[in-house]
Amino acid sequence: MPKRSKQNWEKLFPNIKPQAADLLSKMLTFNPDKRYSVEECLAHPYFDGLHDEEQEVISKKGFDWGWDNFKPTKDLLQNMVYEESLYYHPEATEPVVKKPKRDLK
Repeated sequence: MPKRSKQNWEKLFPNIKPQAADLLSKMLTFNPDKRYSVEECLAHPYFDGLHDEEQEVISKKGFDWGWDNFKPTKDLLQNMVYEESLYYHPEATEPVVKKPKRDLK
């Protein structure tokens, strides 16, 4: 995909508060090394008064995605997104993309 310029949140959302725009920019930074972590987001001033480190447990263990063992091809991912949308909009038509078989071994 072509490179895109940074979005102006105030232009897209005219009523956005400056702290919300700042947090949104830090959460949606393309480079994952520069993107805010969950901990950094929760400590952001936007969440002042809503954040209590004493009650927020941080796991030391990463999430195991092993249950989702399939090769993510373009057709498969497109179809999975479409099927998920059908859950919320069952009146929609059947998928145009043929559904590949998933091997869940």
